[in-house]
Amino acid sequence: MSIPRLPYVRHGGVEDHPGSVLSLAVTEDGTILASGGSQGTRLWKVTDMSSIHRPSSAGIRGATLVVIWARQADEAHDVLYAGTQNGYFFCWRQQDGMFEETFVVQMPDPSEITAMAFDSTNNRLCLCSRNDMVQSWSISKDPMTGKWNPTNIFSRRFPRLAPQAITFAAFDNSQDRDIIVLGFHNNGP
Repeated sequence: MSIPRLPYVRHGGVEDHPGSVLSLAVTEDGTILASGGSQGTRLWKVTDMSSIHRPSSAGIRGATLVVIWARQADEAHDVLYAGTQNGYFFCWRQQDGMFEETFVVQMPDPSEITAMAFDSTNNRLCLCSRNDMVQSWSISKDPMTGKWNPTNIFSRRFPRLAPQAITFAAFDNSQDRDIIVLGFHNNGP
């Protein structure tokens, strides 16, 4: 019995990425790749895999463990959110062809951020961390600066959960989204 060959073809690779790569995400239009790893967050043009200038490196934030692109209201391009091993999460947006950091926040009682999700219907970011914490943030645009600002909606610890994945879902076809969290151990109490 032969295994059918899949129609996938390698078009290129990232040759200039020092250190380990721990996460990848590509924009909805497929033009920019974000990579997270021991050297922080990096950006790449998909057409030729050339590096795009990044606003900041890993530094005290530690390795980038999670990267996600999100489409936000009033924004011409996808926005990048990333989470790090030292409990920082931040937002980069594209402005006049360059990326700028619009905010950086360190979680209270910081720990490795294990997953993130964005709900574009309500401009809400959720994240979870290795210390059993689940957080929800409202992301709003400052009318004076045009930058996005996070406001904490809730932070809750779920002992013995060790959350590894988080997402949004609407179970009743409403505008409200429920948060679904999957844990590593016994999925909580």
